Amino acid sequence: AHVRSILLAEFKQSLPDEAFHSVMEKYIELNTVQTEQIEKNLLDGKIVFDELVSKLNTESLTNYFSFLDCEAESLLEGYVIGYGKSYHAFHSELTSHEAELLHEWRKRTKDLQYQMELLTGSIPDELPPTLEEVSELNDNLGRINDLFMFSDWLVKFDEPISQSESKSQFMDLIHEQINSFEEKADHTGHSLYRFTPEEYKEELKATIIS
Repeated sequence: AHVRSILLAEFKQSLPDEAFHSVMEKYIELNTVQTEQIEKNLLDGKIVFDELVSKLNTESLTNYFSFLDCEAESLLEGYVIGYGKSYHAFHSELTSHEAELLHEWRKRTKDLQYQMELLTGSIPDELPPTLEEVSELNDNLGRINDLFMFSDWLVKFDEPISQSESKSQFMDLIHEQINSFEEKADHTGHSLYRFTPEEYKEELKATIIS
């Protein structure tokens, strides 16, 4: 709901046609009502979150993570597996630009980004992809996912005949943006995943040893 409010504000500002504004105002009002309801539900369930935080802060759990000793080789092996999952998710997405496949690619690439952040300084800079590239790709994939979810949310509402054409044009604009971001993401993916997982593993070993 929060992301929808940001998107609604962006589109309202970028669309000069007054015909769109009445439709946008309606969506903004609907989203505000839904946001307030979500916030109310979260506040009603605050005690559940308090209990969860209390359990996470227990001494035994804190000590477990404090003294966990991971071997460097195991961490790098896990990183290569993460690269492989992101690589395969990208190539699956290329076969069909479905929202589910794009979302899966985003999740696997998000995992890869977290691993790269953890291993900062351990992965050679000359070996693609870089953390900056992966982070930028994730931002792009996140935007696509937000637009897909936004589009699905809009479809749920029936419009008066007087506003149906404006809504149709608005939906076309959203899908134009989705296609543009998808094209950019695919181009980035081809650049980032220039090595197969097997090749990447060998390149990583050779670079670290040298």
